[in-house]
Amino acid sequence: MAISDQKVGIRGFRFHDLRHTFITTHAEIGTPLPVVIAQAGYLSRKMTEIYTHISQRSIQDAAERFERFERKKAELVEEAKKQCRRNGSTKPTR
Repeated sequence: MAISDQKVGIRGFRFHDLRHTFITTHAEIGTPLPVVIAQAGYLSRKMTEIYTHISQRSIQDAAERFERFERKKAELVEEAKKQCRRNGSTKPTR
């Protein structure tokens, strides 16, 4: 059964577009890639990548999470260095 853009009221709509939306949504909410591949029925990661269209918001969110991680890591390193100086050691204690 063919579904035309006139039937759904969206210009340029193709039923196949739903596949792109399904895969992209799962990628954006963090569904593990092997699960997305299985749900989509693909045999390879490459096919999943073709159908995934990540939004700018997801890219920005990932960059912000990475920045928070790097800041936290730097804080922990500084704390470990302070602890070493206080203890007169070259290795932090646990």
